Amino acid sequence: YSHFVAAAVGSFPVVPTISIMSTMYTLGAGKRAPHYFSLFLFSLFYLTDFELVAYIPKMVFSSLIVVGFLDMVWTWCIQSWYKIKEKIEWILVPVIVLCAFLVGLLNAVFLGIGLSTFIFVAALLRSGVVKYLSSGLVIRSTIERTMVAQNWLDAHGDKIQIIVLQNYLFFGNASSMLDYVTNMFEGQEEDNDLPLAPSRPFPKYIILDFALVTGMDTSTVDVFNDIKTICCNNDCRLFNSGLPPSLRENLALGGFKPERGERSNRNVRFFMDLDTAVGKAEDNLLVDEMIEANNDPHSVGVAVSDFSDRKDFRSALNAIDEQHGIDFASGLLDIHPYLTTIHLEAGNSIFSCHGGTVSDNDRGIFFIASGIMKIEQASTMSLTRSGTLSYSP
Repeated sequence: YSHFVAAAVGSFPVVPTISIMSTMYTLGAGKRAPHYFSLFLFSLFYLTDFELVAYIPKMVFSSLIVVGFLDMVWTWCIQSWYKIKEKIEWILVPVIVLCAFLVGLLNAVFLGIGLSTFIFVAALLRSGVVKYLSSGLVIRSTIERTMVAQNWLDAHGDKIQIIVLQNYLFFGNASSMLDYVTNMFEGQEEDNDLPLAPSRPFPKYIILDFALVTGMDTSTVDVFNDIKTICCNNDCRLFNSGLPPSLRENLALGGFKPERGERSNRNVRFFMDLDTAVGKAEDNLLVDEMIEANNDPHSVGVAVSDFSDRKDFRSALNAIDEQHGIDFASGLLDIHPYLTTIHLEAGNSIFSCHGGTVSDNDRGIFFIASGIMKIEQASTMSLTRSGTLSYSP
């Protein structure tokens, strides 16, 4: 409360000086008693018309100035040297203090702002705008797919290239994105003296993720338009994810915006997050391969029997053994006469308690001939396994 009272009468105990505040707190002035004592002392001086101040040696006031100077040097120059990793940032304070005596305080502040801007830009250039590069082989969507589709994506997922961006984008660092995209479509140079390395396929989809981007300058729109042109010239689609509305509006004003027309034919599209963008790229890639390789028996669009034939059931068991590295096919083949075929529509559940066709008492082993079964965990169950089984083609 002494601070409020001192502020009401215009007393210096509110903020004596910034330079000696840390020293006073080190001596214990941060407690309540020194504040009340300073208020009492100032009231005494005020009532005596400050005649008592004449009895205080001048050396006390000059000592306070020296203590303030030493405290500022220790706090802002010596201690800050050990706290700052980039030493070029430390030099700002000495430069501002020196320029304050040479060119004035206001000019020194503007000079410090200019130096801080250059240091900030240099730090952005060092850290780079690309956080990391990845592909569909490493980052996969959470969409549930058939085993055939998963195996195909495991082998050809590098046709999806992912560039995760970071920091503030401006023309000085955004040009590095263009170099990354250009290198993806460069062919390998032949050298007769060296063995030929396996060729890297050109990407069919490039995903730019903006989730870690803090902002961008309007000049970066030209860089994104150049990336769009490169992708269109190489039969590649450009997907963008994680763009906030403000950044998306800036890009749209510069001409970088989603194309109109049928979504499946658009070369530039925007998505809310990276998982959605990767999932859509996988979907389109699988559809494209089914069209291009529909005559291949090992393509994505393989038809699966309903296990009515014993040979088909054995082939399915062999595939399970091969996938999990086990040898149970011969032992499970004898249960074929006891199999019952169940046909489900998309979105239907298995058991009758959830609207399915199988009685709750008929629990057993289910072999999936075609399609995908999804297990949905019940939100009310935390320690027990309880959920629903739904079908999707």
